[in-house]
Amino acid sequence: MKSSTIFWTLSLVVIGISCAMIGIHWSDLPEQVPMHFNLAGEANRWGSKSELFVLPAMSLGMRTLFRFISKKALKINPDKYGAKTPAQLEITKRFMAEMTLFTCILLALGVYSIMAIAVGKTSISSFMMVFTGIGLMVLFIAYFVRLKNADNA
Repeated sequence: MKSSTIFWTLSLVVIGISCAMIGIHWSDLPEQVPMHFNLAGEANRWGSKSELFVLPAMSLGMRTLFRFISKKALKINPDKYGAKTPAQLEITKRFMAEMTLFTCILLALGVYSIMAIAVGKTSISSFMMVFTGIGLMVLFIAYFVRLKNADNA
């Protein structure tokens, strides 16, 4: 099994976990939950708890779109996307799968954070910003290193 297939599958698992978290804790949540936060981590928009499903829906929509692009668009015209060899094309597909999984994890953490804040257990921490920044840097650096190694091979 290709590693990109594993990442695509894991992204579905993470989306399922997000939905399960909401379903399991539905009765524990107040009718109004925080849906947007300012840079200080304070809630500045509240919405219905059913709005929590927007985050997994966004994950699923993004995953569907990126999967389509990975399977179809890159094969149709790979040079437009910087993939000039079959090896580079596979590296780019894997990168898209990794980025999709990373984004699904971020949105699942968002669901968890919103639910925790709604019941008064925690607040938004700088962990999310640090995790996002470091995670994106690691994924991009790994992608460019793999592309460079593919060029040299």
